[in-house]
Amino acid sequence: MITLFKGGTRQLSKNFNERELFSKSKDAPDKHEFPQALLEALQYLRDLSGSPIYINSTYRTQANQDALRKGGNPYAVKHSPHTKMIAVDFQFLKDNKENVQKFHAFVEGRTYEFKEMRLMGVGGFGLYDNFIHLDTRDGVNHEPARLHDGIGRFQIWDKRT
Repeated sequence: MITLFKGGTRQLSKNFNERELFSKSKDAPDKHEFPQALLEALQYLRDLSGSPIYINSTYRTQANQDALRKGGNPYAVKHSPHTKMIAVDFQFLKDNKENVQKFHAFVEGRTYEFKEMRLMGVGGFGLYDNFIHLDTRDGVNHEPARLHDGIGRFQIWDKRT
């Protein structure tokens, strides 16, 4: 895990800095954790796509998650991995639709790219129309992972319309 600090400016990888990955929750603490595996997966997808990536969400406080649910966000679940500091939602800034579709194909086909992300430690793959969700659930301490491969347990869900 990487400790992120509010207002931090460290460069964490070739294309991602601390500020991009810090929580957007208004009531976020001054520091929180972010999984190294997700940073590696984001950088991997950035390199594959050639597109900058916009981080929609990382850690969410429970109050923020509850507000999203009460506000009618159809994707805001009660027990989100975002509240456990193990998730990221993002989209591509260039050719988002095409790059999201490529990601869907990686996951659905269990391709080399999918296996690389699994080896990095990604265990949750959310397929949405215009963004991607990744998390590091292990199926033991978090929401049960329903699938298994030679690397371990993982989960895929499809919320595309």
